[in-house]
Amino acid sequence: MDTTAKLGIWLVASGVAACGGQAIVDDGGNAISTTSSGGTTTTNTTTTTNTTTTNPAQDDCEMLEDALKDAIAAASTCDPLIDAPQCTGNTTIYGISGCESVAADQNAQHAQQARNLFDAWVQADCGPYENGGCPPSPMDPWHCDGDSMRCAPVDWPHWP
Repeated sequence: MDTTAKLGIWLVASGVAACGGQAIVDDGGNAISTTSSGGTTTTNTTTTTNTTTTNPAQDDCEMLEDALKDAIAAASTCDPLIDAPQCTGNTTIYGISGCESVAADQNAQHAQQARNLFDAWVQADCGPYENGGCPPSPMDPWHCDGDSMRCAPVDWPHWP
């Protein structure tokens, strides 16, 4: 609420109080009604706000999950045209299934962000999801997949 609105409500409330009246103010600070004991002044003000009822916890989970998926994608992105190991297993992240996977070594900052978001997502009681299978360990061979341009297990063709 802006300063002018607060001042207006304060003036209404204090003016009514000075006359021995009563002011009713809702949660948002809007004056709903005022009455004067002298019977000369009655003010009814109603403010209607259209709001959409949502589940804040669900919204938070969706927001965290979207941010986590973006961070996972950024952390695991690699360039198959670079002739150097990029997916060595030295940099790891956790996916929405809770499984550890390999991130590209050059994306350590994105990997840290993904780990932080994963922790926040789990602490908010949003996940992880159980999907019944995890990719091979980061200790197994991973490479930069030319089709997805992401780190992928050498022996797992359907990742990510």
